[in-house]
Amino acid sequence: MPKYAESKLKEYQYQRPKRSQHAPYPAQPAFTKSQKPLPIDNTPKLDAQRTKRIQKIIGAFLFYGRAVDPTILKALNSLSTKQSAPTEQTEKNVQQLLDYISTHPDAKIRYLASDMILQIHSDASYMNEPEAKSTAGGYFFLGPKNDDKHRTFLNGAIHTLCKIIPVAASAAEAELAGLFHNAQEAMKHRTTLQELGHPQPSKIW
Repeated sequence: MPKYAESKLKEYQYQRPKRSQHAPYPAQPAFTKSQKPLPIDNTPKLDAQRTKRIQKIIGAFLFYGRAVDPTILKALNSLSTKQSAPTEQTEKNVQQLLDYISTHPDAKIRYLASDMILQIHSDASYMNEPEAKSTAGGYFFLGPKNDDKHRTFLNGAIHTLCKIIPVAASAAEAELAGLFHNAQEAMKHRTTLQELGHPQPSKIW
């Protein structure tokens, strides 16, 4: 999607910063002992005009993220939960996302020939969202058969899951929830691949 990001940045009258930005969203605070819920955002709410601008930005780049740049999906996932009543902190986070996109404006996905076997990398981030919620993540790609004759490699994503999950009792429970959501998504992709003539193995590695 050449020039898509640049055209949207121009549409939203974005001003490019002097310094490059290589993180689409602020990192969560580090904890040396037990993890705590994120602090409540008490910054002032935005007016209707600024709220509408944020909603347009999220919608425009959600399409871009799903199409070619999955690195921004986590940021968009978090921002979308706040777009109905955004605050000044939300606006700062949107600005960081735009800075990141302006630093990396032309994302590309490279696909390599494979045996068309669906493979998934599943993960979860514990209590990294407000109200002690967590995030499930999944990277879906098509790779080789898993045996001694084929070397596993990371192919371009055909789907990327990024989903906020309810309160989990522990990091292990968040990981299990991530596996559950990824397995649900996998069934749709397995069925599609099989109907396209690419049989999927029943064995789980």
